[in-house]
Amino acid sequence: MRLFVLCRGSFFAGTYEPEMTALWMSLLRPGMVAYDVGAHFGWFSLIASQWVGPSGRVVAFEPFPFNAWILQRHILLNRLSNVLLFPVALSDEDGRRPFAAGSSTGTGHLVVASPLHVPSFRLDTLLSHSALPPPQIVKIDVEGAEGG
Repeated sequence: MRLFVLCRGSFFAGTYEPEMTALWMSLLRPGMVAYDVGAHFGWFSLIASQWVGPSGRVVAFEPFPFNAWILQRHILLNRLSNVLLFPVALSDEDGRRPFAAGSSTGTGHLVVASPLHVPSFRLDTLLSHSALPPPQIVKIDVEGAEGG
């Protein structure tokens, strides 16, 4: 994998979230459709791209503009034709939602009020109004809203 220079050291060392990385890799299969919800810089999207291969598909959702920009660079740097980036939040409502950047690039989340608003969509809206294939596996890391 080629990584953009602004990424944190554990990305470069290959030691980012080792237990979750190992679990993710053990569940992926060639040809699968994998969704990465809260994709951040794309660590799990990049791994999934390799494991699902050219017959598979990875759909990454990342609402924070800076993170989506880095992830798009990773997709381009690695010439990944099986990864599709949606710079949106998945939510319980379609529209625009207030978003707080958090204390680091990995801690942003939807909030009640903020000057920053991001596009949000219900997953069923996206699936019914686009050519997105339904997922076979989903990774969700959305700073506290995973269960809600």
